[in-house]
Amino acid sequence: MLDTSNAMLTLAMLAAFALILGGLWLFRAPGGNRVKAGLMIGAGLVTIFNVWINTLPTPAPPTPSGQVPT
Repeated sequence: MLDTSNAMLTLAMLAAFALILGGLWLFRAPGGNRVKAGLMIGAGLVTIFNVWINTLPTPAPPTPSGQVPT
């Protein structure tokens, strides 16, 4: 069975790298729009950060007060 969350994270990382590479290419291109290039790079970095946040393990639930966790 295919885990769709892993597939979506993979697609997000591919899109992020495409945004960053496209932004770098646009930034270096003569006559390229540097503002759009910077926004593309920023969007790629934000996407990578979001994927990283989604891959972190979930925290343990809080214990009721007065009980020692085992």
